[in-house]
Amino acid sequence: MDRTFETSRKEPRAKSNASTIPVMKRIGFAVAFMGVFMSALDSRILIVSIPTIVADLSADTATVVWVSVSYQLVLTIFLSSAGRIGDLYGRKRIFDYGFLLFIVGSALSALAQNGLQLASFRVVQGLGGAILVATSTAMITDLTPKQKLGRMLGIRSAIWASAAMAGPVLGGLLVATLGWRSIFYVNIPVGGLALLLSRWKLRDTNPGHTTHRFDILGALTFSVSLTAFLLVLTLGADLGWNSPSVLGLITTSVIAGTAFALLEFRHSMPMIDPRLFKIKSFSVANLAALVHSIAMFMFIFLIVFFLQLVLGYDVGTVGLVLFTIWISTSLTAPVSGWLSDRFGSAPIATTGLIIKAAVLIQLVNLDVGADLTYLVSLLFIMGIGSGLFFPPNTRAVMSSAPGDKRGIASGVLTTMQNMGIAISLPLGVAILATVIPYPTLTEILQSGVGIGDPALSNLFRAGLSRVFFLGSLMMLLAAGSTLFSGFRTNRTK
Repeated sequence: MDRTFETSRKEPRAKSNASTIPVMKRIGFAVAFMGVFMSALDSRILIVSIPTIVADLSADTATVVWVSVSYQLVLTIFLSSAGRIGDLYGRKRIFDYGFLLFIVGSALSALAQNGLQLASFRVVQGLGGAILVATSTAMITDLTPKQKLGRMLGIRSAIWASAAMAGPVLGGLLVATLGWRSIFYVNIPVGGLALLLSRWKLRDTNPGHTTHRFDILGALTFSVSLTAFLLVLTLGADLGWNSPSVLGLITTSVIAGTAFALLEFRHSMPMIDPRLFKIKSFSVANLAALVHSIAMFMFIFLIVFFLQLVLGYDVGTVGLVLFTIWISTSLTAPVSGWLSDRFGSAPIATTGLIIKAAVLIQLVNLDVGADLTYLVSLLFIMGIGSGLFFPPNTRAVMSSAPGDKRGIASGVLTTMQNMGIAISLPLGVAILATVIPYPTLTEILQSGVGIGDPALSNLFRAGLSRVFFLGSLMMLLAAGSTLFSGFRTNRTK
């Protein structure tokens, strides 16, 4: 096993076998898990805080979108690349840089005086988060004996899921008690402690003598294509879909996306291996993951605005309401995994998507006087759908990929899920803007808690109805692709 991470201090030989090595390993695991937890937490903690931040900074609609999207966009673009950079230049060194960037980005975000500054500083934070996620996985692998690797990676996945679940709740409580800047300040002492432990106790003994090649052109063209596409969604409703700026962005996105696809076929170690998409089950499962993430997070982001702006609930309550989704997801997912082993991935994943589509259809007629208990029950059912979808879909991706490509397959799936989250809010706002004039939409989003004007409340509800209806169609599209594509992977006899 490659011992990439070791203690930076030479301990007496007599102590090494008994206690020193296990302690050093525990420190290594603790630092790696802290990196995973913080990155996952900050990918979700902002969700319930956005209405409060927007009202405080008087941000326009485009800025609202990018305050949320910037972190997820950078996470999507650089997650794969960060792992490769760690292999090239030393994982522990890059891991430390990741923590430093994350801390600096958090501090700058907490000090932001306007929406544009906050969106820009979230880019720095997102770059650090991408490095932490990618290199922490490699770090855990280096520290773990092969026969225990599955267990430790399972713990890593559980920590990621727990942080994602805790994000909205913790964000709501922090904003309600200490203000929105506290969700960034809290990262500084925790991140600082992890960075000090890493610098003091760990050293990299395998700095950059790998044969891996970094796909810099692939990363560049992918980032340009995705960023231009998100700008099209953000600016189209404001400037006009036929405006020269928007048409130029569309052209840029298409050209960069085409160049990315061509480059990936030629690169020996591509950012996203296009050859895997020749496998039907792999392609369909990743498409389902992408479409599901777009529809799901389009709903999550905008239901937060409805709960706060229209129904007038405080941010702490909204965080607890959203927690309902992750509770039912975590309860359902283990059963879903067992069912997919028994009956195959397609029927279980399809059932989950149909349940989610049904909930969104029910929410199309959401009223401005909706009862909170009713909404919580619908969100709980939505979480059951998520729990039924995720494990079978992941199983379909991983079992369809060749054995020597499963690490790459996992990275592709993560990229698709993150890309869906990045697209979700810009697309949702673009759909809202087909019902609500752009200046009026900005006025609504800046309202804080409680719009106050019944006419604006009803207008916003009408826009949400269209978003939820299209979201349900996307869920049904994903369900149809999984059901009729034939990804019935290796049922247990």
